[in-house]
Amino acid sequence: MIEATLSIRGPDNWLTVIGKQYPATITLMNWRKEESGHGRELIRAEGMGDYEELFKAIKARPDVCDVKFTHVDDGSAMGVITTSNCAACSAMEGTNCFLMDASVNEDWITWKILTSDRESLKSVFGRLKERGFEIKLHKIKEMERSGILTDKQEQILRIALMRGYFDYPKRISLRELAALFGISISTASEILRKGQKKVLMEYFKIREEED
Repeated sequence: MIEATLSIRGPDNWLTVIGKQYPATITLMNWRKEESGHGRELIRAEGMGDYEELFKAIKARPDVCDVKFTHVDDGSAMGVITTSNCAACSAMEGTNCFLMDASVNEDWITWKILTSDRESLKSVFGRLKERGFEIKLHKIKEMERSGILTDKQEQILRIALMRGYFDYPKRISLRELAALFGISISTASEILRKGQKKVLMEYFKIREEED
């Protein structure tokens, strides 16, 4: 697996505009394209006491179709933003790249991308340039595979670890983790449980008895 950190700057969108207008830290946690052609973005907002004004401003943006949000116990808020188009996010459509998170710093959006191959990464870079984005590549890191997990187990366990699912208190819930991958809570729980079991069995050198 390959982890890439990069910053992009290009045409104004709700994330860069709202990010400069409000003191909240906004993190784009996941994006997917709907059958309607609209984009759906899962975000976390932190650093404000009341998020009503923030999400009202997001909904007023011409590139935003709908907004749903809820307050979280840790003082942050989670929101699902439906957009008419996201030129940046759609650059990853159909590739083997997975958006781990995206955050705003003035005019730049910093991405962390997880991918299984460099060709997919090159494809994303090419699409971004075609769409008029500037790109700053900060880091590319090869991540060794354990060999004991399936691709899905490794991907979800890695994201869970990096997002703080195993921290106390948790920085991401099972529900939020499931939403990142577009799967049910029960499926996410099963994948995590089986993946953790494999890792622990490897650590303690325990073999499952074959039927």
